[in-house]
Amino acid sequence: MSEIGRHASMPRMRGEEPVEEPPAISGVSIVALVLGLAAALALTAPYMWLVPMVGAVVSVAALVSIARSPQPKIGKSAAIAGLLLSLLFGSWAISNHVTRNRLLFRQAEVYGQRWLRTVLDGDLHAAHQLKMVQDERQLPGTDLEAYYRDNTEANRSFREFSRQSPIAELVKLGPEATVRRLSNVRSDHERAFGGPIDRIVQTFEVQSSGRDGQRLRVQLTLLRDIDRWFGEARWRLADVQVVDQ
Repeated sequence: MSEIGRHASMPRMRGEEPVEEPPAISGVSIVALVLGLAAALALTAPYMWLVPMVGAVVSVAALVSIARSPQPKIGKSAAIAGLLLSLLFGSWAISNHVTRNRLLFRQAEVYGQRWLRTVLDGDLHAAHQLKMVQDERQLPGTDLEAYYRDNTEANRSFREFSRQSPIAELVKLGPEATVRRLSNVRSDHERAFGGPIDRIVQTFEVQSSGRDGQRLRVQLTLLRDIDRWFGEARWRLADVQVVDQ
């Protein structure tokens, strides 16, 4: 072996000790940690749940890669942190979504029952008010009959409302009819110019108290927004339709 080759094959020395190369950093573990931190976005919207899912997968891949590497690598702690953060924010987001939906469905049911009961009692002016945006409603105690009589635009809107298919059928069932919720159809969250809006769709069954026990199933679409000044939830009826028995 030549002198040059012999020296090239010898380990580099610092005094009498060989110089060891520092362990390499696992790039995948860094990505896993970043995704774990970004998993907090899952709290903002359901479509962001993908972030903690990907973060958990990448974290596991990083741990496997470090364990199987023939050379020691730095990054195991980062990968574990990324995995824990992804699991934390992912489970938190799902739990928060389920709890929020249950609360919304419960509140929507109360408002839907109130609106149906108002129609069954024959108070269509009040039922029409519950269909309007909060800022357009009349103050409590207002003589609604006089208001609709003297306001041409409001009277036209009320006549269109009272002619809708389910309204007349509901009035015929009478104030003694019973109301019960059948199912929660869906819950959507959307952003509008005035702020976020929740859209809740539920199905109710109304049954008369007569011997025939006539039944009518209706599907209510209810909207909920939050008052920007007072932070209060505001509900209104968006649509009502008869559904097949």
